[in-house]
Amino acid sequence: QERENTARDVTAAIQAYKFNDAAGEAYRFVWNIYCDWYLELAKPVLLGPDGAAKSETRAMVAWARDEILKLLHPFMPFITEALWRHLAGAEGGMLILAPWPARTDLGDAAALAEMEWIVSLVSAIRTARSEMNVPAAAELDAHVTESTPEGRERSARPRPPIPPPPSRAGSACTPRGRFRPRSASPTSWGCPCRSTRPPAAWSGPR
Repeated sequence: QERENTARDVTAAIQAYKFNDAAGEAYRFVWNIYCDWYLELAKPVLLGPDGAAKSETRAMVAWARDEILKLLHPFMPFITEALWRHLAGAEGGMLILAPWPARTDLGDAAALAEMEWIVSLVSAIRTARSEMNVPAAAELDAHVTESTPEGRERSARPRPPIPPPPSRAGSACTPRGRFRPRSASPTSWGCPCRSTRPPAAWSGPR
């Protein structure tokens, strides 16, 4: 879904000769979505035992990487061409001749809403840790409150632990200004945080 939105926006900006906007959209997708979120969330699967989930995740990471090279090619032709040749080999042809990212109509609104909720949760926790000067290695209990039935249902689901934040922890990444949860009624949700410090309620950014 994010790749499709980015390809649409980059294409529209290039066609309107707004090359700065096109480069900005490509940069946002590569850094804020693919690197800052997708790879971090995929790491537990990629570092886990072999299986169908790991193979599928590895294939999707590679597919998204190839799409990124296509989106960046108009702005970084020589670097992306060299990377393409290194990754695809001679049988992959030249990147400049590869088809431009097209619509796939594979978007899943429910999955996107779920990921936006998870990103908003992690972003809010990062922000709270940064504002309270919590050391990056400290493990704390997190108590989440949600105002909407959908939010309470999501927070009540059993989930695997959230992976530790990357080295840039403390920065709240909110692509396109989204991911702003509302909170009111309390619902607890466990995350991989443990410490002797009393848990603090999180009300989320407003």
